[in-house]
Amino acid sequence: MPSINLVQQISLAGTVPADRQLDHLRRIGTGLFVGSVVGTILAVLLGDLDLAGGKFWVVLILMVIVALVCLLPWAMNYPETRSIPVVARTLGTDESPEQRYVQRGGAQQGLLVPVVVRPLDGGANFRSIILLRDVDPAEPKDPAVGTLLALQQNEEGMGELSNVDEVSPAQQKAIDQLYKHPKQLSNDAPILPMRRGTMERHPWWAALQWWGSVLGGGLASVALVLLLAG
Repeated sequence: MPSINLVQQISLAGTVPADRQLDHLRRIGTGLFVGSVVGTILAVLLGDLDLAGGKFWVVLILMVIVALVCLLPWAMNYPETRSIPVVARTLGTDESPEQRYVQRGGAQQGLLVPVVVRPLDGGANFRSIILLRDVDPAEPKDPAVGTLLALQQNEEGMGELSNVDEVSPAQQKAIDQLYKHPKQLSNDAPILPMRRGTMERHPWWAALQWWGSVLGGGLASVALVLLLAG
């Protein structure tokens, strides 16, 4: 029998670029910040600078201001979108838990598990992936196939899912119904796309934004330091 690599299939089926306005601002701002830090360090180490008479503090204060401005988009929030309550059922896959464990650190660390999802707003069922964080990284284990979960769809038409603070009566009713009649939710639902992370350098224009911002920030900071203390 052919192997069923559901997580890989769902991951490759479709991804949407991080192309919201705040994604652009965060990517460009972070690139400018990284470039300005590197450029300032290179200018101080390699340039023939005169940092006496308070010039050092002027340069330092300006660099702090530049950093705050560049990283300001990370203090901003995306425009609110309507989250949709859903019930998800875990699916089986031939990929081992070790293959599916993501070790990026922080909130992005956990076990990728394929699920089939029923939105409770009357929308079409779909398949997606969830990230289970409360998993032992040394010995990750899957939840039982067929486990029913109350979650929410973060954005209509997209596959990202997240936890809910409290299971609603409608979700509990749907869970009870699917527990008794599991065939009401087919495992062959279509796959919805996932949105790429802001700092992913795909597609090409995202990489161009990043590296162009790094280069621009570096050149601007070198020019500014040389102008003030050169």
